[in-house]
Amino acid sequence: MSSQYDTIQAPYDLLRETSIACIERENVQTAIAPFIHGARVLELACGSGFYTREFLPWGARAVVGVDISERMLAEARRRVRVGAGAAGAVGLDDPSSSFPLSNDSPRVDFIHADCGEPMLYKPRGKDEGEGEGFDVVFGAWLLNYAADREGLVRMFQNVCLNLREGG
Repeated sequence: MSSQYDTIQAPYDLLRETSIACIERENVQTAIAPFIHGARVLELACGSGFYTREFLPWGARAVVGVDISERMLAEARRRVRVGAGAAGAVGLDDPSSSFPLSNDSPRVDFIHADCGEPMLYKPRGKDEGEGEGFDVVFGAWLLNYAADREGLVRMFQNVCLNLREGG
């Protein structure tokens, strides 16, 4: 499946800028608003970072985006750097690194992995004494890629594995 998204990244991004995508973004923001302030967010199947780059302005403390497509992740990194650069951020030279949006602000990391396979990810921005896991696990376009019931169960296992108790 990764090669599928490697080849359609540009048209995919154009679709993410349509009016229906803007309506979707507003609905997601409204739904996630009660949970996102100060949260460590894991975004599964983040694609080119359509939501990843929105979570910080919406109030998240840190975001980790995971996707199966290296090309989509490269575009996500570029978009976050461009957005951060417009805000006057520093330290964005290495596209493979996690990059601070300022010296003391939230961070964004990207990980290349198959979100359909349970895997433990480490949150950024974890304070001393905080438990493991993320406050919010988000996957706008994840579950529809389950090939069968077992695939869907693995995706939910991935969510449960990474969501902190009480998250």
